[in-house]
Amino acid sequence: MLSSAVQQAIDGEIPATELYVQLTELEKYTKFCKENILDAAMSEVAKYGKGEHELYGAKVSVRSTAGTWNFDNVDSWKDAKERLKSIEEIAKNSFKLKQKGFTVVDGDEIIDGATYKDGKDTIFVSLSKNSRGNE
Repeated sequence: MLSSAVQQAIDGEIPATELYVQLTELEKYTKFCKENILDAAMSEVAKYGKGEHELYGAKVSVRSTAGTWNFDNVDSWKDAKERLKSIEEIAKNSFKLKQKGFTVVDGDEIIDGATYKDGKDTIFVSLSKNSRGNE
């Protein structure tokens, strides 16, 4: 079931955009709060040991995030990445030219165009400096 405010916005009883901005502000504030208590919460959860625990009506566990690799010092990777950028640009241009009725050929090879999926409209909210989400 949707919250009362959400249902009111859907029904046009309150301005949906106003609620959307308020929810964005709340989301940013909640993220800020969670980031600031993470270390304390991690220490608290560590007291329960490994595994999943039922706490405060939720299942809580500590998990490791995946590590990351950095290939910036690998010359062959940098070269391949640049080549990939070039291939992607050629495929984009081939798509655009195909839309206009042209075919892109490299020697004897026909260059297939990339596929393109249109983006969709969404709302971006920039909160003012004095909003609650910027504490």
